[in-house]
Amino acid sequence: GYWTALKAFSSAKFMSTGKSKKLLPAKSLSTPKPKPFFVRKIKNK
Repeated sequence: GYWTALKAFSSAKFMSTGKSKKLLPAKSLSTPKPKPFFVRKIKNK
């Protein structure tokens, strides 16, 4: 359950940041905002 959700989240994040990766590679790699929210979501489950 956890790894499947994490994998889906990672692929979704990759798809959404794919376009901006060419312009801002460093920023897309180190985005601190989505991770805490995702972890919080799993902990609530």
